[in-house]
Amino acid sequence: MDITKITPCRWRGSEITEGRYTCSSTKLQVSPQGVTPATCAFCYCRDHEPVLLENISKPRKNVVIQKTPCIHLREPTGETQECPSCTGKVLVKIFHCSIYNECTIYKEIKGKACCNNCKDYKSKEGI
Repeated sequence: MDITKITPCRWRGSEITEGRYTCSSTKLQVSPQGVTPATCAFCYCRDHEPVLLENISKPRKNVVIQKTPCIHLREPTGETQECPSCTGKVLVKIFHCSIYNECTIYKEIKGKACCNNCKDYKSKEGI
């Protein structure tokens, strides 16, 4: 697929398989199969014009979004772990953390720190 015809986003990476791409957004939990152009077109994390909820047929419920990333959050480790509290099989991205070594952003995983409820969370805003 011609990537120039897909909605622009700085988080989208290389094509994994035909029509599926990696996504390095820290706000989006992505399956190992990657994202499709349709996912990118309506993604609330994409790097361009905001998505209007009336344009999304099924908005996500109970999504917790922190306004800015934590100063301690680093790049993804490349690992994922199955979410114990999610419906269906959802894999949660694991990230490097300068304080706790490894963490997740929104979902708690046993044995990992979680930015969403971390006592050491500090916003990058104002740095």
